[in-house]
Amino acid sequence: MDSAESTMAQPAMGPLAPHPANTLWFRNTATGEPVYLTGSHAHHVLHDQGAEYPPPPFDYDGFIALLRAHGHNFLRLWAWEHSRWACWLKTDDFWYHPLPYARVPGHGTALDGLPKFDLTRYDEEFFQRLRRRVELARANGIYVAVMLFEGCSVEFKRPVYKRPWDGHPYNTHNNINGIDGDTNGDGLGYDFHQWPLAPGVWALQQAYIRKIIDTLNDLDNVLYEVGNECHPDSLRWQYEVIRTIQQYESTRKPNRHPVGITAVFPHEKGTFQGLLDSPADWVAPAYTYWDTDNPPIPAAGKVVIADTDHFQGAQGDRKLVWKAFLRGNHPIVLDNPDRADPDHAATRRAMGQTLACARKLDLAKMTPSDKPEDCSSTFLLYEPGRQYIAYQPAGNAMTITLDAGTYACDYIDPQTGNVTSGRIQQRTPGPVTLPPPYDADWAVCLKQGRDT
Repeated sequence: MDSAESTMAQPAMGPLAPHPANTLWFRNTATGEPVYLTGSHAHHVLHDQGAEYPPPPFDYDGFIALLRAHGHNFLRLWAWEHSRWACWLKTDDFWYHPLPYARVPGHGTALDGLPKFDLTRYDEEFFQRLRRRVELARANGIYVAVMLFEGCSVEFKRPVYKRPWDGHPYNTHNNINGIDGDTNGDGLGYDFHQWPLAPGVWALQQAYIRKIIDTLNDLDNVLYEVGNECHPDSLRWQYEVIRTIQQYESTRKPNRHPVGITAVFPHEKGTFQGLLDSPADWVAPAYTYWDTDNPPIPAAGKVVIADTDHFQGAQGDRKLVWKAFLRGNHPIVLDNPDRADPDHAATRRAMGQTLACARKLDLAKMTPSDKPEDCSSTFLLYEPGRQYIAYQPAGNAMTITLDAGTYACDYIDPQTGNVTSGRIQQRTPGPVTLPPPYDADWAVCLKQGRDT
């Protein structure tokens, strides 16, 4: 059961929109402030999962408390379309609950052994849970990317694994409506995420999309994501989903929220251009065209969310978080709430550290530089002459080119979270070399004219 804290009044958080003056960041449309997003997410934040039916409940309240304790402001709300099996497991004993569609006893049995679905009726338990969980995130200052579809609910990884399509409501054996999402009849569900869709499917998908929007449109902490790692031939369909969300909100609803598209799977068969060509507001790339050691500076036009879920399953580390942020990306980490080792704790801490820094800066006026003449480490976010934040992943000294002036500075230890303050007097424009304040990687935030 979700906490009653979801009813707490909170200051306006949005809705977000790409910042008109600097498209690296979002803009809080209620306050005009630039917004940088970062935080942990997990597979079971919306649907319970497990070896029995119904699966044991996930401690969502505890997970939100974990994010809040580490100073995060973003959560990716995973969605799963099917009821049973997983495309990376060999067992039959894996379940997801609840699903959006209602089961109707008396009309036969689905392949998962439970009553079939009625694709024209919704399970209100799912939509009530969805709203409560987004509300609880809002009560804790967290924006939520609501996922609508899931590539792993239709994919078939290897013959030794199970087929999630066997548990999908749009499998012809699982619904009472005569709908078959498998257009080519191969027993797989790829066609459910590929244009053109089977007869009747698009109308039902649109109705589901509108139901999600009807449930959440008044909440200001919402973003949308079409689906997680849909297959390479899904792009045209994904573009249509994005347009459907944008058109419905802009013509029928009071609020409009950002819509995103994420890397296709297999990653090697996708391109970053395929995401950039979409009508989406934000994109989440894959490791095949986004270097985790040397993150690219995003091209103007779309916010880039750097999600470790798309980086060969990596759970990330603190260096990736800092590097991504200082190149103008928004790092998020696929988390395991039960993981408590020091390195992972430092990764969670790094997201909170970068967010705390971002809130002290005027991000709308800052751009990244990877030029050694601006910063020897090549990880610099700055507004020349006024504000700088730089990161040294190697733990060495770092040289930064500054305008003349007096700078207050905070030295940040990403490993421990410690911050020490100092002051730099730069008498003439030029490079200044800062010795390493800690024995590992470190960051520094400089602002000219700030009182110390």
